[in-house]
Amino acid sequence: MEHTKIFDSETLKGMLDILPVATALVERDRIVHVNSLFLKIAGLESTPAIDDEGLHRLLEKALPDLFKWLSDRLQPHRSDDIGHRFYGLCRGMLSCDLSSCKIPTEKGEMTLFVCTDSTQNPVLANLPFVAMAIDTEDPTHTIYLSSLIETWTGYPLRQFDDDPSFFVSLVHPEDKQRYFSALHDLGKGRSKELDITYRIVSKEGTYRWVRQIAASNSSLGVCTGGIDKYLFVLIDITVEKEAELALAEARERYRLFFERAPVGILCCDRHGVIIDCNDQLAGLVGASREEVLGFKALQTRSPLLRRFTRSVLRGKEISYEGRYRSAITGKEMDISALAFPLKDENGTILGGFALVMDMSERVVLEKKLLRERDFSRAIVNSAGIIVIILDETGQIIDVNETTCEILGLPRKVLKGTAIWDSLISKNGMTMFQDAFKLAMAEGKAGPVETQCQTLDGPNKLISWSLTSIGNLERNTENLIATGVDVTEQRKLEEQLREAQKMDAIGRLAGGVAHDFNNQLTAILGYCQLILMDTDPSEKIYQQVKTIKAAAKRAAETTNQLLAFSRRQALQPCEVSLNAVIREGVELFRRLIGEDIEVILDLSQQDSVVRVDPGQIQQVLLNLALNARDAMPDGGEIRITTGRKDLSGFHRDDAINLMPGSYAVLKFTDTGHGMGLEVLEKAFEPFFTTKPMGKGTGLGLAMVYGTVRQSKGHVTIDSEEGKGTTVTIYLPRLAMSDKKDEEGGMFSSLPTGTQKILLVEDEDLVRDTVKKFLEQLGYEVVPQPTAEDALEFLENDTTGPPDVLLTDVVLPAMNGKKLAKEAISRCPDLKVIFMSGYTADIIAKHGVIPEGIPFLNKPFSIKDLAHMIKMALATKNEGGGLCGRL
Repeated sequence: MEHTKIFDSETLKGMLDILPVATALVERDRIVHVNSLFLKIAGLESTPAIDDEGLHRLLEKALPDLFKWLSDRLQPHRSDDIGHRFYGLCRGMLSCDLSSCKIPTEKGEMTLFVCTDSTQNPVLANLPFVAMAIDTEDPTHTIYLSSLIETWTGYPLRQFDDDPSFFVSLVHPEDKQRYFSALHDLGKGRSKELDITYRIVSKEGTYRWVRQIAASNSSLGVCTGGIDKYLFVLIDITVEKEAELALAEARERYRLFFERAPVGILCCDRHGVIIDCNDQLAGLVGASREEVLGFKALQTRSPLLRRFTRSVLRGKEISYEGRYRSAITGKEMDISALAFPLKDENGTILGGFALVMDMSERVVLEKKLLRERDFSRAIVNSAGIIVIILDETGQIIDVNETTCEILGLPRKVLKGTAIWDSLISKNGMTMFQDAFKLAMAEGKAGPVETQCQTLDGPNKLISWSLTSIGNLERNTENLIATGVDVTEQRKLEEQLREAQKMDAIGRLAGGVAHDFNNQLTAILGYCQLILMDTDPSEKIYQQVKTIKAAAKRAAETTNQLLAFSRRQALQPCEVSLNAVIREGVELFRRLIGEDIEVILDLSQQDSVVRVDPGQIQQVLLNLALNARDAMPDGGEIRITTGRKDLSGFHRDDAINLMPGSYAVLKFTDTGHGMGLEVLEKAFEPFFTTKPMGKGTGLGLAMVYGTVRQSKGHVTIDSEEGKGTTVTIYLPRLAMSDKKDEEGGMFSSLPTGTQKILLVEDEDLVRDTVKKFLEQLGYEVVPQPTAEDALEFLENDTTGPPDVLLTDVVLPAMNGKKLAKEAISRCPDLKVIFMSGYTADIIAKHGVIPEGIPFLNKPFSIKDLAHMIKMALATKNEGGGLCGRL
């Protein structure tokens, strides 16, 4: 029989007090003894001197859950082993393990409970969560945190023990309000459970996401030591939360891209059914989003869309650009589409995506740009200017067609060569290279003029402008060199300078002629007056007659000078062709030199033609100067006149003459002649074969224009080495039988007694004309200025004058204005103008209308008498003359 040891109860209590574990000794159903470690679990430092009953009640109050559990286990009918893991919050301990055994004492069998601190278990200490206890009365106070909190935050555990609110200070500022609200709801009973996520900030400033949940529903509100506490587990969910946030961010990025992308996006499943699209795509096809979703692309009538979808669902990436007709709405558009399959990690095709862009505006813009490019290219090629594209080294990249035409060089020869080697002449190379460098540095240069070489023929003078442009492909600068062929322009400028020189000479001649004509008017006038009062048999008569002839010759010389400068007043009249030719020969004979012989072969049957003698003399002068240049070593000029009659059946189509009678003038030289190419251009304005500065190219053109204005025609025949013949045809008039006999020139002059108002600022001329008029019987009122004449008309009481004879150019008021003012006062007044100025000067002071009587100074008494008679015979027709002026 086994012997069982009986323990003395007091001795047993002493032994339990020194054990390193918490113990409690229970007799029947009450605790009769606990050691100091158990008291610590109960939240008691010591017990007062009380009996067993008092101790049991004290502990029952401190550990109600434990005692409830013990009560169930200590019932007499329960014989199972007592063991329990008690989750209590007991001063520094998270939980404890309870185990029991039966101990016989002299008082009977007692139950010994052993309580081990389970928080010291290494398995619990290494779990990946933090155990936490907080005070329910003040949720900001932390009562307990397990040691893993040190790893999470970088702060020592003692800092959390010393400062119960330190943990709360580590909650991320953005999460604190939400954290406090959750704990407040728990403390007020509004929530029976707690499950919240938030961030805590570490010592280094980083943060981690944690999830806080209750450790056990049954342990909530455990009362130990009179303090209500909650037990929680903190789980690190940083990885999961960051993955969740990254996924949410990716979803948001996808949503933003999908919804706001400037291209249409659609997604179909593996059956070709459209399961999603953005508003851009719906608007592109002209449908709503709801109409697009669910559309079966593989069953559409559009073969393009079917092929497109089928290829993508077979794993191909495919693109398309061109015209497309929507299978949903029928809308036509230009699109650019890219589609690709959607696969899982195993490569299985789940569906497909397509990106679609509306290219309609781009296509329109491209067409517009193409049209503009073609238009610009057409302008460049048809503008008649040289356009050359150069690289940064001066090599020719390309040229336009005009370049090839002007320079006579093909494009393939020019491309790839340096412009200064292939085009620019040596004397202009340095100038062009300097302009090239300036354009590369500052963007533009020019204009600069250089001589340029041609394939055949003389060099061309080109005015260049250079502009830099960017070359995006090579990231360098190119230059566009534009050139204008100014060869002919410089020739024209030289001709203009010659014309301006002639104009200056003409102005000088006009001024000299005016003064000279005034003097000649007086000389010839007084000669005529003396002759009228002198007997022809007297010696002085012949002497005065000689003076008159000399003065008349001086007047003719003045007219020739005006003809040379093209300044004479243009007055076509009936003249003898032979007489005009003789005067013209006298004009140019002094200019062509003594080594050229002039032979006149004038027809005995003279012809009367209606021309301006000065113009015909100018024609002869131009022909003579051309002949002189064609005969540098001397030669012969032959001038022949004759007649040519064409009936209706003998029209000469070769010279384009209408039927009629013509006077013919032939001008022949023995010069070097002209070839066929030169002959064809002989009458073209500014065409000349003479060197630069030696000719204007206007001579033969002026001949042609003058003859045509005179209703005639001109031809030219020439052969190299055999001279040149110019033939002029002028309409011939009936021959006049009138003869100007000196002896009877005064006896037949018309006279009169009318009053004539004479206005002339030159005293000598005014006196001469006054004597002419008085000799003819007229009453003369001479006035030096227009103001004096108008004052006379205002104050005269003897009756208005019949004729106003006035100079055109007067001081202060010209003759035309005077005539208008005078006619306004005397409506029946007749007007005769006179002037010694040239035609352009007269035009400057007021053009004399056609049909108004006009006398060129110097004029004879005969001219004056007939002009007054003609003026008096005309009618003003109620002030019509004033209107014409």
